[in-house]
Amino acid sequence: MVVSTNETRRKVGRDTLLVLAEPIEGAQTEALLDDLMGAPNVLLILPKWRARPWPGNRRWARDVERVDLRRPTEVLRRVDSTAALTFDSGKPAVASRFGNPELGDPQLARAPRATALASVDGRWLVGSYQRGGQRIWVLTDPDILNNHGIDNGGDPSNGMADNARFALALFRNAMPEGGSVVFDETIHGFIDGNALWRAALRPPFLIATLIAGLAFVLLLWAAVGRIGKPVADSPAIPMGHSALIDNTTELLIVGGQKKQLLDRYFKQSAVEVAKALHIKTTFRPAWPQRFDEIAEQRGLKVRYHDIETRMTAFMRGDQRSGARALAVDIYQWKKAMTDGS
Repeated sequence: MVVSTNETRRKVGRDTLLVLAEPIEGAQTEALLDDLMGAPNVLLILPKWRARPWPGNRRWARDVERVDLRRPTEVLRRVDSTAALTFDSGKPAVASRFGNPELGDPQLARAPRATALASVDGRWLVGSYQRGGQRIWVLTDPDILNNHGIDNGGDPSNGMADNARFALALFRNAMPEGGSVVFDETIHGFIDGNALWRAALRPPFLIATLIAGLAFVLLLWAAVGRIGKPVADSPAIPMGHSALIDNTTELLIVGGQKKQLLDRYFKQSAVEVAKALHIKTTFRPAWPQRFDEIAEQRGLKVRYHDIETRMTAFMRGDQRSGARALAVDIYQWKKAMTDGS
């Protein structure tokens, strides 16, 4: 599973299920949807709620209200211009091939062109459309997947809740066999266009960034009171991604702590990748095999096993060379595995 905050369309193919969950309103979102809806396999989850953020912490919801049916209808009609939505009341029984979820006041669709896979009295909760080589799945009510609803139905203490079983079966049926799932976040406004600058403000590149900032301040200080055009000099520290890595590595070598710090950086990178991929951090013996399986599925060239082997050899030797190449490969491996999410 990948959470995408940039160039989502480039990350999906025939073996990928693209999840477009509750698109927000706005011209930018509409333009993104025009492109993303052309993916080979799409699961479209219609919006139902609008939340206002808590003033002290925008990650929390202060209050939540239902959206007008106009918005989810607009989203659904990108797939089927004849579709219509209705609100039901109570907790009606759902006839489904995926199980029997529990829903309160569900949002349902009438669309004769769709193949109904889960329905309530002639209106469907899950429908699918086949357009040549493209398959589009539509879930009209997001409450089955939302945090407050996924544990509803049945008795979770005796196993998985009915809504969770339903959600799992839905994804298994929608996802191409042997494929992967990409959750798009660009339709929620989370567009990551500054990954390099954020990396420059985090260890281990933060040291090089601070040195570059100090050099810039000293340059301004030296330029005060100068008469005439200064002689053009090359920057004290070159800018750019590779320069950040090179300068940071040189600092580690000069400090005489390259082995210890590089080893810590490698281990911390593995922990960050495990968390990003939702791999249990308490089961580290299984990490190498799981990392390499995921890398092979994504077609990545760099493998955890290869870096670990080189790291072991480097830690045992006394050679000065090799630190820079290892730092670069560790960073590129972590970036590729987390996929910018």
